[in-house]
Amino acid sequence: AICAGDILNPLPTTSTNAITGTWAPALDNTTTTTYTFTPTAGQCATTTTLTITVNPSVTPTFNPVSAICAGTALSPLPTTSTNGITGTWAPALDNTTTTTYTFTPTAGQCATTTTLTIPVNPSVTPTFNPVSAICAGTALSPLPTTSTNGVTGTWAPALDNTTTTTYTFTPTAGQCISTTLTTMTITVHPYPLVDTIENITALNSYELPVLTVGEYFTSNNGNGTHLYEGTQITTTQTIYIYAETGTEPNICSNESSFKVTIIHKIEYMHFFTPNGNGENDYWNLLNSDAVKSGVKIHIFNRFGKLMAQINPNSLGWDGTYHGIALPTSEFWFQVELIDGSIQKGNFSLLRK
Repeated sequence: AICAGDILNPLPTTSTNAITGTWAPALDNTTTTTYTFTPTAGQCATTTTLTITVNPSVTPTFNPVSAICAGTALSPLPTTSTNGITGTWAPALDNTTTTTYTFTPTAGQCATTTTLTIPVNPSVTPTFNPVSAICAGTALSPLPTTSTNGVTGTWAPALDNTTTTTYTFTPTAGQCISTTLTTMTITVHPYPLVDTIENITALNSYELPVLTVGEYFTSNNGNGTHLYEGTQITTTQTIYIYAETGTEPNICSNESSFKVTIIHKIEYMHFFTPNGNGENDYWNLLNSDAVKSGVKIHIFNRFGKLMAQINPNSLGWDGTYHGIALPTSEFWFQVELIDGSIQKGNFSLLRK
């Protein structure tokens, strides 16, 4: 017997017992055939037959090998096919790239070569768009369970909008994922503490220079940068400040308030020397911002007689009464302040 396609040598034209003749039909190496031998005339011989078996070529069959992830161990390929053909494989197994392997049957079997492709999928690192920083307490949207490059999985730990946290993504089993962990850190800016300020008592509004409208100042206890957003302090009122975590305005600011109680008190000259030398020639208040707008200062002698009325914003009193220079003496004054209170005091006129 031969394998289909093998070469068939010509049949002998002389039998083993010396009868000559011819064969028919022509040789066929593709299928099993019975050939007839016809002896040459003149010989006392009969016809005979000879059958040549032609076995079909078999294609070896193998179970497919499932795709693997790059780097995953590959088991050796079977050297016997599912239909009983033995042989060898080439090239050597490679678990880093998709490869087609060729099976060559062992000689002497009616079998053809065959191939088997093993897909090797590359390992992927899941990627995600970053999440912007938030202020403590701001709602966080759930993190996506599918990466931008198509990897599914879950995140841990649970979302926390109170503190900066690093989350780890664990891919769902069965995906070709790199061994590098995928993490995402969400920054949570805390709201800073604001100074606990209750009641601030000041003699005058100008005694609070730190609270300038629209400017920043740093608290004494280190609790951040404060922005004063009230109005200029002139009367008793509630003031609002904002503590911030960053250098830019309105980054996780935390509002607090405090009440400023202002006691308006004027300051004035306790003596003056109206002698025309250019020094202390006029008497007046040293701070007119505490005086009610449009109000005049009334000056009296020791007997309560009104000596003069002056404007707090003028040069002041020159120590005369109806144009007559008054002698050294004590005088009293009275003025209404912006909070409605009456301020009184006394001073000396000195003649030298």
